[in-house]
Amino acid sequence: MRLLEVVKKQGAPLNLVRKYLGIEYDVLLDKNGLLHFNGDVFNTPNKLYNNGIVFHVKKKRGGSGTNNLSQFKIKETGERLFD
Repeated sequence: MRLLEVVKKQGAPLNLVRKYLGIEYDVLLDKNGLLHFNGDVFNTPNKLYNNGIVFHVKKKRGGSGTNNLSQFKIKETGERLFD
């Protein structure tokens, strides 16, 4: 899993940022490769985006699509993650 590769490379927990409609949202990547947002836990960036961030903003789930790791940056350094 790509998220576990990020954990191995960067360490965990890791504070990430994901931008949606011009607003940055904080996301935590834990040692198990799970993404935490707004009290919920997600196992893929796509689920985090559609069922987490989009749902939080629009009060309805987003559509399907590829929301890859390059959409995230590390909060402390501003470094973008890559797939």
